[in-house]
Amino acid sequence: MNVQTIVGENIKVDFAVSIDVITTTNSNFTFQTRLYRNGALIDTRSVQRSISAAGTSRFPVASTM
Repeated sequence: MNVQTIVGENIKVDFAVSIDVITTTNSNFTFQTRLYRNGALIDTRSVQRSISAAGTSRFPVASTM
């Protein structure tokens, strides 16, 4: 999304995503969400989980910059 700004102006960015993971019994997984501005990384959220039962899990990830 392009937003017009003025040099030195503060910008607040909110984002939210939901990651669905389908796992087998005794699974381990890791994922990251990354927010970039003009190719420069400005935020990272990492999630690492161990799941004992097979199924679908949903992990909401949100942040405010």
